[in-house]
Amino acid sequence: MTQHLSSQPPETLDRIVSHVADQKDLKSIALCSKQFYEIAIPYVYRRLDFRDNSCDDQVFYNDLKHILVLFTRKPELAKHVRHLSIRPAFDDSPLEMKHKENPELPSLADALAQAKDLEQEIKGAIETYSQSEKEHVQWLQASDCEDVILALLLPILVNLETLDLEISLNPLHVERMLWRIGRREKPFDEKPALEKLHSIAWFHSDSKYGGNMAAGCFEIPSVRAVYLHRMSSYDDDSTADERLAEVNHGSSACTHIEMHDCRLNSKDIANIIKIPSILSTFIYEIGWGHLSYSLVDFRVIQDALEAHRGHLQDLWLEPWEREYQWLWGEEIGDGEEATCGPMKGFKDFPKLRRLRVGPEFVFGGWINDEEPNVSDGESSDGETDAERKNLYMYKRLLNFLPPSLESLQLSKGSFYPELLCEALEHLLVCKESQLPLLEVIKVEIGLWEIKQHGDRLANVLRLADSSAVKMIGLNDAGEGDMSYEDEVERKWGMDEDITWADAGSERNKRLPYEIIDLQY
Repeated sequence: MTQHLSSQPPETLDRIVSHVADQKDLKSIALCSKQFYEIAIPYVYRRLDFRDNSCDDQVFYNDLKHILVLFTRKPELAKHVRHLSIRPAFDDSPLEMKHKENPELPSLADALAQAKDLEQEIKGAIETYSQSEKEHVQWLQASDCEDVILALLLPILVNLETLDLEISLNPLHVERMLWRIGRREKPFDEKPALEKLHSIAWFHSDSKYGGNMAAGCFEIPSVRAVYLHRMSSYDDDSTADERLAEVNHGSSACTHIEMHDCRLNSKDIANIIKIPSILSTFIYEIGWGHLSYSLVDFRVIQDALEAHRGHLQDLWLEPWEREYQWLWGEEIGDGEEATCGPMKGFKDFPKLRRLRVGPEFVFGGWINDEEPNVSDGESSDGETDAERKNLYMYKRLLNFLPPSLESLQLSKGSFYPELLCEALEHLLVCKESQLPLLEVIKVEIGLWEIKQHGDRLANVLRLADSSAVKMIGLNDAGEGDMSYEDEVERKWGMDEDITWADAGSERNKRLPYEIIDLQY
C-alpha cells in the first residue's frame, strides 16, 4: 500500500526538510499543511540572508523593518534564527553629523509626533533600549536608517550563532548595541542577549578607505571568533580607538582573531591582540596605505603576541597584495630599523603548530634593497659590513621557528628566490635536531622563478625528501592569460575553509593559486 509522505514519522520529515536549501522551497513546504508548517518553519528562519541588488535603499530598509516588526509580534519565530548576514553594506546613520551641525534637538513629544507613522513595535523597542530622553529622541530621528532597525533587531535574535555584517562608514547604533549587550548595560543587565553568538564577521564596504572597528565584538562573552575586513586606525600612532582601549586586556573569551586587508596603528593592534585571555589563532594581513597611513612596527606585534606564548597554535602574518611600499612610509627617519626590522621570531612558543608568514617579518623589510643602518665601510678583506651581515640572513628563518612547528607556508617567494633557497637549505639540514615535528613546507613562488633557480630548488627538494618533509609549490603569479575577471572570493581561516558572504568592496578576491608539481 502506498503511504503519503505526511504519514512518515516527524523525525524522518524533519531530516528530509533539513536538506532543502532553497528558501522558496522551504516556504512552499511550510504552506502545505499545519504539520509541514511546524517542521519547515524553523528552517525558513534559520538563516536570514539579506541581499539587495536593486540599488533601492528603501527596499532594503523595508525588508529589515518587516522582520523587526514580525519578530517583535511573534518572538517564537525569532528563536529559530541562527545566522544573520547583510550584503551590501547596510545604510549607516548620519545622525552624529547632523547633531554637530545642529546640536538642538526637538522635545520627546515633538519627536514622537514627527514619527507618528512609525510602527508601534519599533517605537516600543526604541523606548526600551534608550538610556536617556536625549537618546530616545536621537533614535526616533534616525529611525529611517537601516543602522537603527538592525540595532533594534539584534537583541531579539536570542539564539543567533553567527553574525555577518558589512558596514558603510559610521554604524553608530549597531556598534553601540553590541557594546551595550556585551557590557550588560541597561536593559541587558536584567535580560542578557546574544548569549549563543560565537562568530562575528565585520566587513567594510569601501574599496579604498578603511572602516571603524566594533569593539563590542570583543565584549560579548560567548564570542569565540572575530573576522575583520578592511578595518583601519587613526594615522597617528599615538591615538588609540577609544572604545577598543576601554576593553580590558585578558577579558575576552575570543580565541580566533582574523584580519584580512586591515591596517591598524601600534596602539590598536596591541590592544586587539591583548584583549583575549587565550588566543590560539591570529591572522593579520596588513593592508595598503589608504586604509591608514600609520606605520607598521613589527616589534609591537611581537611584544603583544608574547601575552599568548603558551597558547598560540596558528599564526599568519603577511602584507596584503605585495604592498611593500606602504609598510614603512615614504619618509624614513631614525625609527626605520625598529619599524621594518625583522621580528625576533617565535622560538619560545611551545604550542605553535602552523605558521604562514611573509618574508618581511623574517628577514626585514629591506630584502630587495640596501639594508638600512648598516655601515658600508670595507673590512680588511674588502668585504663591506652590509655584505657580511647579509651572509647570515638565511639563518633567520630557522631561528624564527619553534620546535613544535608542523606546517610552514612562506609567501611571496618570487621576491627573494635566492635567499629563500638558501634559508630552506639551512632549515632542512638542521630539521631533525631543531624542527623534529615539521611535516609540510608550502612555498608561494612563480613559474618564472622556478625556471630561473631550478638547480637550487632541486637541491632543496632533495633535502626535503631526505628529511621526510613534503614540499608544495603554489603559483602565486598566475598564468599569463589570467585577468582580474579570473579572481575568486577568498575564504577564511588558517585552512581557508570558512565561508562568509562576498565582500562588497571587491577587495577580498585574488587569482587562485595553482599547486606546482615540484620535482628534481
